[in-house]
Amino acid sequence: MELSSEDALRLNILLANDLQAVRIDESKMIVYGLLADGEAKVELHPTVRDTQYIRGVKELFSGHVMGSPGGYPIYLRRWTRMGQMRDDNLEKLLMLGESEAVVAVVGASGLTPELARRAWWCLPDSSNARGMLEKPAILATDIGKELVDYLFEHLAFEQEPKLLVETIAIILKSGRLDPSQVEKLWQMAKKKNAYQVGFLLAQLDELPEKVSARADFEHYQQQFATEIAQGNQLLLCYLKILSEDGQSFIKLAQQALKKPVDQEVVLLLLEAIAKFFIPANFELLTQETELETIVQAEPKFADGQQYQCLLSHYPELQSQIHAMWVLSHLGDMIVKSTFAKTDAIGTVMRRRLQAITQRIEQQFLELKQTSL
Repeated sequence: MELSSEDALRLNILLANDLQAVRIDESKMIVYGLLADGEAKVELHPTVRDTQYIRGVKELFSGHVMGSPGGYPIYLRRWTRMGQMRDDNLEKLLMLGESEAVVAVVGASGLTPELARRAWWCLPDSSNARGMLEKPAILATDIGKELVDYLFEHLAFEQEPKLLVETIAIILKSGRLDPSQVEKLWQMAKKKNAYQVGFLLAQLDELPEKVSARADFEHYQQQFATEIAQGNQLLLCYLKILSEDGQSFIKLAQQALKKPVDQEVVLLLLEAIAKFFIPANFELLTQETELETIVQAEPKFADGQQYQCLLSHYPELQSQIHAMWVLSHLGDMIVKSTFAKTDAIGTVMRRRLQAITQRIEQQFLELKQTSL
């Protein structure tokens, strides 16, 4: 399909410049070009239906940039979905005016801060921001801070609880939030379950508000000093649980466990708790297992000698190590049978999970009790 002579001329002039990226506003029929020294705008004058005309515009860009006049090439679509996009094509993909091509760039392993800036100009949305912030090379730059601030400001517009939780975790882990922003999130966490789970999933070294360390923390800190220096991960994890950070985590997890909003948030909460306890050097069960089966099981460790050494020197800790073992196994398998029978959310879901959440609460209470 041929474009109007005026549009074809202006678009070819755009292509002849130092073009870095293209964005097409299909509702207003405007093509925007990102140049080294600013932006350019080309208002389109369709000679046929808008959708057909836009396709013609994209074919022009694709033919010039990729040598493929058929729009975003089919083989590139396939590579995008398979995660096999070559890094040497990334700059070109941003000049096609195709949102799927922008997403391919965002997900590419070779994404650079400059390409991230261009991709963000093309398609500024929360999904792309989250994807780019997963890359340390982007996170530490100016564009990384811009993405974090964008996600922070748009939390109120996130409708899906799962994405809200994941977004909160991402921006907290980024380390790019200002103290006032963290405080605002924490104040929301006092009232909203999704924010609580976001903090837990972020696995922060310290929460904004701490509770006191357990009364026996200093005692065991002295007792464990030699074993921890020798690399005993089990005792190191246990000592962390006794600390301010560990007890603060448990308190927030207990609070979050009371009112999860839907099934996906429940799964993220279980993931966050298990993630906190897995470093204890446990050998995890590989088969799908009900929580009650885990509670009745004997703890196993990647290094069983550490456990036997602990029992011989500190037999009073056996029940607490077992509680850690149980909590390290939390995941979708313990709620699978319950969720298979219902898609309920809110109060009804929480009622059906009560037997499970009570068991988890018992493990938390065990870890809050002093062993002396």
